[in-house]
Amino acid sequence: MLKTAHLCFAYADGHEVIHDLSLAFAAGEITALVGKNGSGKTTLTRLLMGLERPTSGRIELNGRELTRLSASERSRVLGYVFQQADRQLFCTTVYDEIAFGPLEQGRDKVETREKAEAALKLCGLEEERDAYPPLLPRAKKQRVALASAVALGAEFLILDEPTSGISPADIRQLMQILTKLTAAGLGIILVTHAPDVVRRYAQHVVMLADGRVVYNGEPQKFLASMYRGGRDVSHYTDDGGAK
Repeated sequence: MLKTAHLCFAYADGHEVIHDLSLAFAAGEITALVGKNGSGKTTLTRLLMGLERPTSGRIELNGRELTRLSASERSRVLGYVFQQADRQLFCTTVYDEIAFGPLEQGRDKVETREKAEAALKLCGLEEERDAYPPLLPRAKKQRVALASAVALGAEFLILDEPTSGISPADIRQLMQILTKLTAAGLGIILVTHAPDVVRRYAQHVVMLADGRVVYNGEPQKFLASMYRGGRDVSHYTDDGGAK
């Protein structure tokens, strides 16, 4: 379980952008994190990843306070896939990219190879193992970044707009992979503006507005409440950004 308790964040000028967030993200579930541009989604994920420090409040993963973990420890238990995966790919082959993390964590070559091969297979990248990552299509770059986090043994994964700019077939393949990961016990936080992804794949929805939680519960009730209000959910989420 990944939890925040009374989490607040303000910039140096005192402007508070995250207000008293108390949330629980369950292992074995896909949580859709939705909200308009400027709602606080990106700031929340940066706090979870340790890229920003809370002004107050706590972040815990299975009882461990994440702010007390080193950057290396946190990167092992919490994986992140950027919307532009190029930002996190720097090795010359797909295999080396996936194996890099475990080797840096001190795993031996045999264990690293086992983890890398398993991640390659899970993410459908066996044919690309020797490919140069920057030359891959966008969807496969995302899967390389995802496989790298899986090989490290991440307990939770955060993906920023992973379905943006990829084909319906690639979306289906990606979501099948994420569904397999949740079945294996991983927790996934999916920052998304895609109502169909929420409808088909999420088990939990958190909606932010102005740094506050305005919905926290089941996808079906979330979607129904939006439609009862006479507006499609995209009115509340799909504005071309993920801040």
